[in-house]
Amino acid sequence: MEEAQHMTHFASKVIVLVRRDVLRASEVMQERAKKNEKIEFMRNTEALKAVGDGNVLTGMKVVNNQTKEETTIPCN
Repeated sequence: MEEAQHMTHFASKVIVLVRRDVLRASEVMQERAKKNEKIEFMRNTEALKAVGDGNVLTGMKVVNNQTKEETTIPCN
């Protein structure tokens, strides 16, 4: 959660992938992150692979652990 908070200084949006439906961070850090409008949580989700064109990251392919639905999150 600390890293996600730090990344909000450089990014307009930070997406935190949570493999389960619960966070393991301390309650204080969880609350701070939840209150930050720039942080979004994707629960029950794992990264599959980075998608890019040459040396530029264009997205992240993820899968929902419960539905097995695969999606690509665009990166700007």
